[in-house]
Amino acid sequence: MLKDWTLAKLEAVKDSPRVLVRDSLRLLPEADGAIHRFARDHGFTVIVAATNLVFRELYEQAVASPETRKFLVIDRAPARRRAHASITKAPPPFYPDLLVEIPEDARIDLDLRQFLKETTGDPNWPQDVNEPRFARLIARNLAAVLRAHKNLRTAHPGRFTDHDFKTIVAFSALGVPEAAFKRLGAEDYWKIGLMGHEALEDLEFLTPEVTKPIRDELRKAPSPFCWFADHGADLVIRAFYLSVILAQHVEHWNLLLANIDPDLARFGNIKPEILKEATPKLVALDRHQAQRDLETVEHSLSKEALQLLLLDQMKITEPASFAAALLNEQYSVLVRCLALLLALDDLVSNHTSRAEHSKILRTLFPDNGSGDIGFVDTRPSVAWSHLKEAYNLASQIHPLQEDLANAVKNLKVTKANRLSFQFFREIWNEKRINRLEYYLSALERLVHSGDFLPRHEDDLPSVFSNTLDRIRQSVRAINEDVQKHLDEVNRRFQELVAMQYSSWVANDSEVRLTSQFLRRCLKPHWDSQKEKAVVFIFDGMRYDIWDELLRPMLEDRMEILEDYPASSLLPSETHVTRKAISAGTYPDEFDTRAGEDKLLKVSLAREFSYNGEVEVVNPEGLGTGETVHYRAGNLDVYIFELCDKELHKIQIKTLPDGRQVPGRPLAFIYQQHLKNIIDTEVMAIVRGLPPGT
Repeated sequence: MLKDWTLAKLEAVKDSPRVLVRDSLRLLPEADGAIHRFARDHGFTVIVAATNLVFRELYEQAVASPETRKFLVIDRAPARRRAHASITKAPPPFYPDLLVEIPEDARIDLDLRQFLKETTGDPNWPQDVNEPRFARLIARNLAAVLRAHKNLRTAHPGRFTDHDFKTIVAFSALGVPEAAFKRLGAEDYWKIGLMGHEALEDLEFLTPEVTKPIRDELRKAPSPFCWFADHGADLVIRAFYLSVILAQHVEHWNLLLANIDPDLARFGNIKPEILKEATPKLVALDRHQAQRDLETVEHSLSKEALQLLLLDQMKITEPASFAAALLNEQYSVLVRCLALLLALDDLVSNHTSRAEHSKILRTLFPDNGSGDIGFVDTRPSVAWSHLKEAYNLASQIHPLQEDLANAVKNLKVTKANRLSFQFFREIWNEKRINRLEYYLSALERLVHSGDFLPRHEDDLPSVFSNTLDRIRQSVRAINEDVQKHLDEVNRRFQELVAMQYSSWVANDSEVRLTSQFLRRCLKPHWDSQKEKAVVFIFDGMRYDIWDELLRPMLEDRMEILEDYPASSLLPSETHVTRKAISAGTYPDEFDTRAGEDKLLKVSLAREFSYNGEVEVVNPEGLGTGETVHYRAGNLDVYIFELCDKELHKIQIKTLPDGRQVPGRPLAFIYQQHLKNIIDTEVMAIVRGLPPGT
């Protein structure tokens, strides 16, 4: 703005051979590009000087140059040096010989007061504008000064006192001009106290008369804003955020504040409504800074302070208390993590508090993700992520474990001749008991290798490290109990198979066998002459992998028409049961050493009257999981051996404490190996299928 104002004045005298600009306040940068461009465009030689020695040297050089036709002299000597000569300072430029050649209208004085008068249309700007201390602040914050002046004219159209002027300068220098001459709200106080605090201290040293309006406003403000007038911002912010955390959980938080940190005793008089209103506005000013400030507050809480707050006052080990802490905490990751750790301990124990966990689940995992997102939810925390994942797994395991226990009770009183395939299918698939091993594997892996403590255990009351040990023991006990019950379910299922397998083979029973797939599953749904079809065979795939990983992806693109009860042939080995799918008959009716393409050719001819060739197609890409791809007319068959070696031959290792655990846990295999193949290779094939397949 000043540059444009100056250029306009220069434009009016561009034809004058001699122009003088006196910039005693140094409003223009010493090497201003716009001024030099103006000079170049209009044939001026520019001389910039603040002392007579420099001026004379440059002036004599310019006069001696044959290229010099016009002069633009910029005199940057301060007015005080010109008015009061000193033997210790270089004299200002002295140019009576030049002045003789410069007409009055080509002598331009850069007057900041005049600029403000012309720009705002207000003639009441005081002479103090050109006083160097004020002028420097105004020039550095010119846009802010104009904004603050606009506020003055809105609030008081005809007034312009010395106090008003200093208020304009102060609010502008602190970067909050929009707050000048207004009734200040929480956001304004935060901006002044936080964003302008360092500038306020600098101004106090340079121009205390400028800071007085600000400090007066702060002292009249409610707590915590009035504290900024006489205390450092770091201390005020620590007191405020600690008050915010405490007030969420205890009524007498102000008394507790002094016990936790005696240095903060004087800051315990914030009104609850101020806390509620001011905190979101403080966070909104700078969310990253709020994160750093809260971390500082959390780090300041000693082991003893946490003992006092969480255990003695909040009674956080009690179910109602840890649930309330999780529901109420909106800012502290530390408090929330420790509360969820205790909640997880209760959830995996033998005395789960169901009502409290229902509240926690609704808070942490709202239906359709419709819950409110608080600031604490945006704060990064590895411990919180691991705890939340573990709590979610435990909450799913608990009802499945109960269903498994009830199923075992029923089986214990059911005679062998009363067993049915439908019963086992219902408990395993419909009641989702098939997920238990996967969920437990994921939970065990988390509780033993995850980061569940938000700080080192030595910096926490011992109850929390003890809780983590107890969680690990409880999860191990759950796993042992589940495995015992699963063994019983498997034993009774084997009884069923031993009794009924012969009838499944002899007749078309409700249970479809792999040898019957082409005839009883594919044929009813496929017109081989008119329709494209694809068959995916996943060798050894567990049903939980299908349900958990693959089925949801396929359902996004396809409609499931039928879900048949089925079983592999016995023995369930590749050369018997998998080849029976391609052969379409029992192993005593085909050569188990023959390739599946040869078997498929015979069965397609028998079932679909297809007499063409079965082509072996090389896999696209790396084919990491895909074993083979056959194509026979309108039918494509993909076989994946992605499960057999990984899941059927898991190595067991013995730990130093005697525990035997899988070398590669089930959850690791699912997530690191199988999911990757399904997400990439399998879905790449699905995405490439022609419409209508």
